[in-house]
Amino acid sequence: QPLNIAKSINEATLTVTFNDTVSDGTINVYSNNKPIATYAIDDNTNSVDVTINNINLPLGENELTIEYTGSQLYDDASTTTTLTIFKANTTVSIDPVVLSANKTVTITARVDAVDTDAVVDGGKVVFKLNGKTLKDETGKVIYVKVVNGIASLEYSLEDRTDFTDLELTATYSGSNSFESSKSDAVTIEKPDEITTAVITVDDMTAKVGDTVTINATIKDLQGNNVQSGKVIIKINGKTLKDSNGKVVYAYINDGKISVDYDTTGLKARDYTVSVIMVANSFYDKTQTDATLTLEK
Repeated sequence: QPLNIAKSINEATLTVTFNDTVSDGTINVYSNNKPIATYAIDDNTNSVDVTINNINLPLGENELTIEYTGSQLYDDASTTTTLTIFKANTTVSIDPVVLSANKTVTITARVDAVDTDAVVDGGKVVFKLNGKTLKDETGKVIYVKVVNGIASLEYSLEDRTDFTDLELTATYSGSNSFESSKSDAVTIEKPDEITTAVITVDDMTAKVGDTVTINATIKDLQGNNVQSGKVIIKINGKTLKDSNGKVVYAYINDGKISVDYDTTGLKARDYTVSVIMVANSFYDKTQTDATLTLEK
């Protein structure tokens, strides 16, 4: 009887039936004259199941030769059958994706074989965001290897300002043993709650007329650098503005901001410097104060 098995299967069972009861002899199975299975008969039977292990045959139809030899009662006999090797179908799914406050996402695709317990190992996954293939900073397509059925990628969306209606899909390339497949779209979710940042700024001392550099670090509650957002500076409660009267915004880059402040015209005394992170979709408004001491 012909066999049809997925290439990802490492074991198959070939049922050999006799036209009489046999009690001895050996069955050998060959493919292209190479032995791929053997079975020693030691009990009365008219049918045996021969296990074919470690199948490593090409895709498509493979002719098998089954030989019965070594019986003291029966002549040697042989027959042929066909073993068809095919790629197993697969499905791809994406775990729920939640955007972090640092505008990064962890995308996990799970690739499963259909109608077999085989674990998908090998091949690559490509992710698309709203139909556009994800690429690295050099513009090259990001290929994620499938290991034990999983392909996972951490990806930054820090260049985006709009996080509504973002949909991800995953496409599995397939391999020598598995067919390609594509997932349904998954919408990136925003956090249910916004969080608080931690701003650190040191006290400063300078002379009247000096330009003071106000440096601050901004981290999340886990101690990770906040990757984006904007900050305003207030001196004794007055917002720092440029020569055109517009508010000066310092944009967070890898958890840091730096603003130069000209103290010309100020008196020698202590000033309160307020570093204020503007509220956004991920963080509450956060403020930390430091003291600027100006000396004559």
